[in-house]
Amino acid sequence: MAGLAQILKESGHDVSGADAKFYPPMSDYLKKIGIKTIEGYEKKSLPKADLYVIGNALSRGNECVEEILDQKLPYVSGPEMLGKELKNRNVFAISGTHGKTTTSYMLAHIFLDQGKEIGYLVGGISDDFDNSACLGKDPIFVNDIEDVKKQFNHLIKIIKSSGNIIYFDDDSTSKEVIEKGIWCNKI
Repeated sequence: MAGLAQILKESGHDVSGADAKFYPPMSDYLKKIGIKTIEGYEKKSLPKADLYVIGNALSRGNECVEEILDQKLPYVSGPEMLGKELKNRNVFAISGTHGKTTTSYMLAHIFLDQGKEIGYLVGGISDDFDNSACLGKDPIFVNDIEDVKKQFNHLIKIIKSSGNIIYFDDDSTSKEVIEKGIWCNKI
């Protein structure tokens, strides 16, 4: 969610975020990019907002989630929000069981080395990149998809059907998504 917060901030949104606790290196990253953090999920700490983005780690029973639902406040999931931000981009979505972060950073590095001002959102923090996310100006966007079942279906809508997906034959999660017919299996 920290990478998404950066993408939203670069898009011109005022962003804050809540979590049970914040630890380095992510707490340092959020501070560096100027994201206000709120520790805990008590409903009294829920800020006023035009839209709430609810991460995959939260569910019913969470005080803030319940307040948003009870008050009928506008909300979207993290992947849905990212999909809205990237609707006109050419997304390279890297999924799988192992190597997503490394592969995503390698692909982003290749594009950046070619002088493209791509966007990217990668789950980990790399010593070779200033940030784990960047909106970029080029139509290309590289995304490390952490949880395929929860995120992929939202992102797939923004990837052109002529695109490709990179996955290993033994990656049952990616295979399941492709078999559902949501993705073009042609590589």
